[in-house]
Amino acid sequence: MKKLSSIVSLLALSCGAQANTLSVSQGPLTLSKDDFRPITKPYANREAVVGYVALVDVTGAKPSLLFDIAGKVSTRWFAGNFGLTTKVTCNGVPVGADASYGYRKNRSSVPAMPNIYELRHDMEACTQIRIELVKKGSLSKQFYTRVEDIDFTVAVDGLSATSENTL
Repeated sequence: MKKLSSIVSLLALSCGAQANTLSVSQGPLTLSKDDFRPITKPYANREAVVGYVALVDVTGAKPSLLFDIAGKVSTRWFAGNFGLTTKVTCNGVPVGADASYGYRKNRSSVPAMPNIYELRHDMEACTQIRIELVKKGSLSKQFYTRVEDIDFTVAVDGLSATSENTL
């Protein structure tokens, strides 16, 4: 049985989180749960999903980039009270982070709504954005917080500094 679950895990890893491509100043790219790969840790003889990661390839980077990344992360209603840390990097360079919270109301889940709006300079080498979502709390809390849906929009605008318009 352990061999079967290991094979299934390997297949899931090889099929998930294909990088999408975003051209600078093209407008927003939409990501869904299918675009995110689960991050897991062993817990109680199973694998607990403690977060998710998505990769977005970037083309046409400029020296200054304005990142506009917003999302909605929903859980099952019984696991609705949860915290979520969102971290965004580009080629390993930190872009921004956000802490957001989802909660339970009238037997339904109110989603966490992460939002990162950041201007970064010296980003002409930016070729890949990494969006990492990590559930807050103990490993047990992370295990029982079941994410049902992830929706993100990612937009990157390039800005060029001129003598008239210095950033």
